[in-house]
Amino acid sequence: MRPFKTLRSIAAVAAFAAALPAASYAATTTIDFEGTGAPCCFVSTTPLSNAYAGLGVTFSGVGGTGGSILNQSGNFGFNAHSGTDFLAFNTSVNGISGVEDIAFSSLQSNVSIWVANQFGGAVSLTAYDASGASVATSSITSSSVWQQLSVSAASIASVRLTAQLGTPYYAADDLSFTGAVPEPEAYAMLAGGLAVLGVALRRRKAA
Repeated sequence: MRPFKTLRSIAAVAAFAAALPAASYAATTTIDFEGTGAPCCFVSTTPLSNAYAGLGVTFSGVGGTGGSILNQSGNFGFNAHSGTDFLAFNTSVNGISGVEDIAFSSLQSNVSIWVANQFGGAVSLTAYDASGASVATSSITSSSVWQQLSVSAASIASVRLTAQLGTPYYAADDLSFTGAVPEPEAYAMLAGGLAVLGVALRRRKAA
């Protein structure tokens, strides 16, 4: 094998290998909605949208305005799951929806979030892949005690948080997500590439 072809093969395999550890050992990221100087009333808030885009997450309401970050002093009937702030929804305020889409800039393998609601009612978290197909769902009957919704799948591109119709208001806190792990086939391709490269290098030395 000619030297430049060998170098080109080394570069290709190395680039592929470098991409794998970042995905396979991706750390879990948690957004606790703290540090924004959140108010206690909805009239003083703006919907959460791109505030966490730097972490690869965007938020948007479905069928209306999405949730806003509020301080627990707003008389929700419970404190935040952690800290003093949480993502809150009040469907009795015109235009505010109880449904929130959370999209990720890279695929995730697990997404979880804590929810609470003084009035009860079902709350669900549904995961979707890049094509928009539902791949996992989790539901709870909410209360003023925080409960965790969690979904797992090979490649989660977004999740949708939905409260039962008629639930006046609820809150969510401590959103956590973990990057997707490459499929076994990816590692097989890497192993095959390294084997071919090893043979090529041995032949070059023998020549």
